[in-house]
Amino acid sequence: MKESRFYRMVYAIAALAMCFAGCTGTQEGSFDNLTETLKQYQIISVDSGYITVAGKNQITDKATGAVYTPQGLVDPEGRLVVPLEYERIVARDTWRTGVVVVSRNGKSGLADLNGNEVAACQYDAIISFIGDYAIAKKGNMAGVIDNKGNEAIPFIYEFISPYYTEYNYLGYNEKYHNESVFNVISGGRREVINLSRQGGNAPASHTVAPYDYQIVKENGKYGYVNYLGGGIPCQYENARDTFSQGLAAVVKGGKIGFIDKTGTVKIPFQFEYSEFLFNYLQYGFAKFSEGLCAMRRGNMTGYIDRNGNTVIPYEYLDGGMFLGGQAVVFKDIGHGEKNGVIDRQNHTVIPFEYDAILYIEGDKTLDGIPLYAVMKNGKWGLRTLQGDVLVDCQYEQTVLSFFQGYTNIEQNGKTGLMDSRGNVVIAPEYVSLNAENGLVWARKEGEWGVLDVTGRTVIPFGKEEIYDISRQIIGHREVLVVSYKSKVNICDLDGRNLLE
Repeated sequence: MKESRFYRMVYAIAALAMCFAGCTGTQEGSFDNLTETLKQYQIISVDSGYITVAGKNQITDKATGAVYTPQGLVDPEGRLVVPLEYERIVARDTWRTGVVVVSRNGKSGLADLNGNEVAACQYDAIISFIGDYAIAKKGNMAGVIDNKGNEAIPFIYEFISPYYTEYNYLGYNEKYHNESVFNVISGGRREVINLSRQGGNAPASHTVAPYDYQIVKENGKYGYVNYLGGGIPCQYENARDTFSQGLAAVVKGGKIGFIDKTGTVKIPFQFEYSEFLFNYLQYGFAKFSEGLCAMRRGNMTGYIDRNGNTVIPYEYLDGGMFLGGQAVVFKDIGHGEKNGVIDRQNHTVIPFEYDAILYIEGDKTLDGIPLYAVMKNGKWGLRTLQGDVLVDCQYEQTVLSFFQGYTNIEQNGKTGLMDSRGNVVIAPEYVSLNAENGLVWARKEGEWGVLDVTGRTVIPFGKEEIYDISRQIIGHREVLVVSYKSKVNICDLDGRNLLE
């Protein structure tokens, strides 16, 4: 009995191995088909595994006599799915929209991934997709079409823009909203059209909308519109651009107060107002964050709570938003004006000795822990939220703006790379660096190459300029797409050109 079970297990493992080998072989075969197909064309761009290609011969348009090199689209399996007959093809989020923008005779339309022209080339521009909808232009008028070519918003508007996009976040570490909502302007009047809710249809995956109220101005007065088309009437002398933690600062009778999203006054109109301070002062002014809001009294800044009570005295020259229980503030220390960091109890966390302090959000660091970039005497360093010095102020001409855990550093006019733990991973010896997704395209004097974030050379330095590099999955395989000034190469993760 035990022996029988043992052999059944062996056969099962062998079968799985054969299946895996077959699947792998199919995937490798698919990628081989793709590379063989691509060798016939010039690669223009790659998006989500779909490759825009150009033919090797020019053609003449019969209607206009225009001569151009035709472009088409190859799918991840190596099939030419959009024929080589367009002046230009733009594939962006093709995996999601199921279409590409195609151009002929200077006009744009849409083609699906079977090569069918679902929207004729009749538009002067197709600007961008929001969900399944694209903003388009005919002459000077704007409208919206869907990915089937149907007109969703007529071409009667002077201007159309996304009310927000799926990249507009509700706030720190909150989910985004995905309705298709547009601002439209006609006769100088702004309105909101929500295509996700037309005909009573509720949107899929509905959440509270980010930036659900946006500022609007009519007849010299300010109010708000929301993504459902409602809002708060224009009756204020000025208004903050959006709500923060459910409250918006508005101006009436020359004083600042706060309203909620029903228009109810929650904090009376009692705070000093000047147009300069309201519109141009530090980003934290008159915006709530973590229950506190920076306000002004005379020439000084303090903080109020959501009831309008003063909780941090008016003793600072300026103050930012509270993030992670702390805020960057600006203070006259008797022999100069310096930045420091305070907590909610007005205790000093980082002393007032810096010319600038920038808060670095945790989603930009390797460990998910926020940091402060601090600047003294023109040199930058790092401190923790506990106030500890992580990196001394020694780097020049950089704001230490982290992305995916790394930032450029500069010393003696050369650029290197540092991680958010304070480790220099690439010494500052390059003219420029751009790091993304674990790859760094770098420039020496007159030469460009690609490194990884350990400093290992992935693509050797050469004379042709590299202006973009990305990791993508094409034909079931992760590859590097390297865009040079004159060509696009597809390489393996070690930098070997797969099309040679």
